[in-house]
Formats: sequence, C-alpha cells, structure tokens
Amino acid sequence: MSSGPSSTPSGIVTTEANERLIPSSRRADGSVRRERRVRAGYVPQEDVQNLEALNLVEGDDGQPSGETLTNKPQTEIETARKIRTLEKKLKQADKLKEKADLGETLLPEQQEKVNRSDSWREELDALKKLNNN
Repeated sequence: MSSGPSSTPSGIVTTEANERLIPSSRRADGSVRRERRVRAGYVPQEDVQNLEALNLVEGDDGQPSGETLTNKPQTEIETARKIRTLEKKLKQADKLKEKADLGETLLPEQQEKVNRSDSWREELDALKKLNNN
C-alpha cells in the first residue's frame, strides 16, 4: 500500500511490484534513454551509506559512557602540532640570533623572526600548560 515508487540517491526507483528500475530520461541531444532494470542485490556507490565508528569514552567502571573521543583527541593533536611548530620556529630564531651575534647581517624576514621569538615563547609556554592540564 505504498503511495508510489520510492527513489534512491542514485535515481533507482522501486515500483509497487518491488522491481528496481532506472527510469527513462532524455539526453541533451533530445534522444531518450530507455528504462533499465536493476539486478536484485545491486547497490550503486551513490547509495552506499558511510558508517561512522563510535569511539566511546570509557567511564570509571570500564563501561562506555555516552561521550565520543572525536573532539578531545583532535584538540590534543592540534595542540601538539602547534607546540612542535612553535619549537621549530624558536630553534630557527635562536640560530638566526646566533648569526646576528657573530656579526652577520640578517634579512628583514630573518630579523622579524628573531623579534617575534619572545611572543612565540610565551605562546609555547601557555600551550604546554594547557596540554598538561
């Protein structure tokens, strides 16, 4: 007692007689594609549903709680990446500062990197404190 044919995202229609068909359509040049039957059990790629794995956080009793792990590790990963990036920038700035102390002339970009090293140190310290908590 369905109200009519149901359609899938790929355009396959299921009729009331439980036949699966790709309906006829008109091409850009005006010719008509004929209606085609779809084999039983065939699922086109457009109709395949993506399954999302649930990474559940375990509670104190070892049983999964309702929370998922998707948000927390992502922020931890991003924080770790930011820490590595800042450490790399600081190492480069320290090398440039040593060059400047030896009397070499630095390019404007290199001098800017040396000047920003203090703010990067403060940001790195704040991220490390955040990551430890």
